[in-house]
Amino acid sequence: MGQTFGLYVPRLAIENAGVLHSLLAVAAIAQQADTRTSFKDVEYLQSLAGSMPMHAEGISLSDGDLVHLTLWTACQFTSSILDGWQDLPTMIGDSFWTMALAEATSKTISILSVLVRLELAAALVTGAPISVPEQLHSNPISQPWDSSTIAETMFQYTIEPLLLCAKVVNFCAGSFPRQAPDLGAPPTPVHRWTVLSDALGTWYANRTQEFRPMVEIDGDENLFPIILFTNGAAVFANQLYHTAMLLLLQNKPRTLQAAGKKSSSMSPLWHAQRVCGIALNNDRRDTWDLCLVASLYLAAQRMTYEPQQRAILECFERVKALTGWNVDGFSTKAREDWGLM
Repeated sequence: MGQTFGLYVPRLAIENAGVLHSLLAVAAIAQQADTRTSFKDVEYLQSLAGSMPMHAEGISLSDGDLVHLTLWTACQFTSSILDGWQDLPTMIGDSFWTMALAEATSKTISILSVLVRLELAAALVTGAPISVPEQLHSNPISQPWDSSTIAETMFQYTIEPLLLCAKVVNFCAGSFPRQAPDLGAPPTPVHRWTVLSDALGTWYANRTQEFRPMVEIDGDENLFPIILFTNGAAVFANQLYHTAMLLLLQNKPRTLQAAGKKSSSMSPLWHAQRVCGIALNNDRRDTWDLCLVASLYLAAQRMTYEPQQRAILECFERVKALTGWNVDGFSTKAREDWGLM
């Protein structure tokens, strides 16, 4: 029963009408591209999902409430990609996270991580700061996981770059956690940048074998490096690692002393090329995520070589065909950034 969205969420849909309608709406939007679902059917399911209130009981939120919110947010994100990404529901803030984590289980954390992924997708495009609780990183789960130790390890190695990338977005937006007055002066931007860089470097260096590439080929004949992984979690985690490093290096404080020995891994372009290399070789529907699409767009902004630009536009088309998401907005924005419009 450790498969949160494979087994647990469908069970909640039996008991919770909001979860059921939101789940059907998300599925209908994905199938709309295949013309297996009509536009009227999608609109009807969306209206049903949106009409169901989310009830908060006491000082915590049930998993059913959280799944309803998460799926409804996913529904909004996938039905209006880019245009609908300007604002998440106003309830997602510090008070929301306090309630959501009050009685968190392993399944609750899995559900909330999807909400963070959606929030990050929007932030990568808009540059706006996002609310991410520290408790997700420290994993407040007191009881053992329902699944195996391998599943726990995979989840922890996946959520760490997700949260680090979110923190990097907040750093770039100038949004820092509040600090109690008795702790003295707040950390300087240089210190914050160094802490994030070190944390990302530690994750990358200490990855388990499952999160290291099965194939990694650099060559002049290739537009981008060929980087292949054996599982979707590794694709997700590594692409977000390179995305976080790309943003961090683009926003390196001027007063920060350069390292004595420069390496290619300290180049924003190097990380942007790896984001593209991972994305272009991701050919499975179940390993794509909206924040990975946003990540590809972010990296695409640095590409000036016409064959690279064509390859990225073709990748957006493949994502559209694989997932059913209308990502034409990303292609349009990329063309505008490249001056091709």
